[in-house]
Amino acid sequence: MTLPRSKPASGHTYRTYALLTSTALLWAVLSASCFTGIESTPKITASDVKRQNIVVTDEERYLSDIGPQPIADWTAGKKLIVTDSRISLALKNMQNAPAPQAGEILTFGHRSPATTITGTAATDITVTDSSGTPFSYRIEADSLPAEAEIPFTIQLDMVNDVRTRMLGNEYYILTSAWYDKGGNSHRGLKYIKVEITDVTPGNANYPIKLSFVKASAADTYNSAEQFSVLMSVGNRINSTRKFNNLFSLADPRKRYPDISPENWDLISQGRVRIGMTRDECRLSLGKASNVERINSYGGVIERWTYENGRYLIFEDGLLNRFRQ
Repeated sequence: MTLPRSKPASGHTYRTYALLTSTALLWAVLSASCFTGIESTPKITASDVKRQNIVVTDEERYLSDIGPQPIADWTAGKKLIVTDSRISLALKNMQNAPAPQAGEILTFGHRSPATTITGTAATDITVTDSSGTPFSYRIEADSLPAEAEIPFTIQLDMVNDVRTRMLGNEYYILTSAWYDKGGNSHRGLKYIKVEITDVTPGNANYPIKLSFVKASAADTYNSAEQFSVLMSVGNRINSTRKFNNLFSLADPRKRYPDISPENWDLISQGRVRIGMTRDECRLSLGKASNVERINSYGGVIERWTYENGRYLIFEDGLLNRFRQ
């Protein structure tokens, strides 16, 4: 026996019932890990970004003339600093002397043609340690590639060039990935003004270490304590830690005059809250690894997903739900 289906008392009530039912279903979908199968707008991919016009910023130009010098241009007396004792795997020593250790200075001597055991052309690069002991590094090519370097070393003249450019200057820091004096990872503040107090060699991946203190009394942070960040330089290094990724020459807050001081405080700490705009969330957390959109009765709903499992859900351009 089929029971009669109950109906809403009026057309208005029926429409309200339908809207509530649709909204409940929508939020159930949003709670899932993705919007598979119901996207009304295609996903935003890296290829979409590449099609945009590329604008070179002042920050990208700032250190663009500084980088590792090609080995083919080295002259006798050039200084290198060793970053890791594993350099012993790359250097050859005919005198059985101890390999250079991290922090030791090497001096370039000369280049000379050589032949590998298979008969192909090679080039030997000769350096000496602080005691004058010679070591050689072989590059298996008769013409030196522009990107060729001696592993686990940093060119000291490059460090000096960055020091001349940056020491004593003030910048607005864009990253919260800081290090304390002991070299321990420290979560700092973003978008505050800092002063560069020292420029020293970093490591094999990021050859520049920038030490700094807080420069603005308006920022609630301990200005007496010194912190540091690591930076890469040079056009042939594909890195997300170049100057333009770490610093801004101008106050970023001036580009967003509508953001309240309260929200800027959260942004500088890398935090978000309900009601923030997409720009505010992007400034706080960076670009999402994936963005998905659907249309709803109330407007467009977006879900931003980050690689660490964090996600943000926007409704009509404002943050409505998140996991941080």
